[in-house]
Amino acid sequence: MVHREYDAHGIGVVAPGEALAALGEACALTRRLWTEREPFDFDGRHYRLTGAICEPKPAQRPGPPIMIGSGGARTGLRIVAEHADIWASPPFTSQDFRRLNALLDAHCDAIGRDPAEITRSAQVFFTATEPADDAARFPGPAGAREQIAEYVEAGARHIVLAPIGASSMRWVADEIIRPAAVPAHLRS
Repeated sequence: MVHREYDAHGIGVVAPGEALAALGEACALTRRLWTEREPFDFDGRHYRLTGAICEPKPAQRPGPPIMIGSGGARTGLRIVAEHADIWASPPFTSQDFRRLNALLDAHCDAIGRDPAEITRSAQVFFTATEPADDAARFPGPAGAREQIAEYVEAGARHIVLAPIGASSMRWVADEIIRPAAVPAHLRS
């Protein structure tokens, strides 16, 4: 699947470590393009630009938020610590999320960045109906609300809801968002 997509766009497939190094360099380069007023040269390992400038600058200052998804404890989370505004955690358990969240904090501390500058995001997959048994691959509404609460308690401040087989956003709002967002004593 990767080759089909990459080949169609003329992008070479490289080893994960090489791709991560290029990502870190691209993030640094993008920030410079968004913020520097004068043309600059960039001679990196993966990218080389001469007289680089980005005009007009993005309306958001210093630029749109950069979201990076990574579950890689060493290199991936280091790049998140260095460049991301939002960390998109892969769909792990809340325990894995908590562990990686602590590692991201450690990477931030190591480079002198305030970990609170990075919004932590988690994805919750669920179905519109409660599963018939505990062996089901995805939870129903009750299990999704439970997972959301666990992720929030573990440090997530952004939740991506991923309904499986559910087409109605009204259902998502009624069954997931409102019950998770409104305290029980305030629900009518």
